Amino acid sequence: MGTKLRNISGFSLDEVERQIEALPFKVEIKGINTFGSKWYVSFTLADGDYHASTVFPQKEESKPIKKTKKTKTTKRKVKA
Repeated sequence: MGTKLRNISGFSLDEVERQIEALPFKVEIKGINTFGSKWYVSFTLADGDYHASTVFPQKEESKPIKKTKKTKTTKRKVKA
């Protein structure tokens, strides 16, 4: 299991800081960048109690969302 780099973005540095403070685990900040008007903070998980697979499930681990097919109903004309 490797260490994956994660990103959080926001329109102000204060907004990004609030998002990071709200995370339920410790992070190690790897970089802070701006592109256009957005701020991007790259981080990895710093706490050994959390595993990346439990916090951020992989695509194959996440449950697929079943889409139901909707059928269009029309009124039939009845001959009298």
